Amino acid sequence: MENSDKDIGFIEWQRLSFSDKREIWNHYWNPYEPEIGHKQNKK
Repeated sequence: MENSDKDIGFIEWQRLSFSDKREIWNHYWNPYEPEIGHKQNKK
């Protein structure tokens, strides 16, 4: 992924290739701290 710090929406997530999704799952997404995502999206 070229813009790893960019927030994406649901439609954009669906358009990502499997390899891009896998990179996010492996490097950025933390299933043990889901509240991090809540904090980021409440602007």
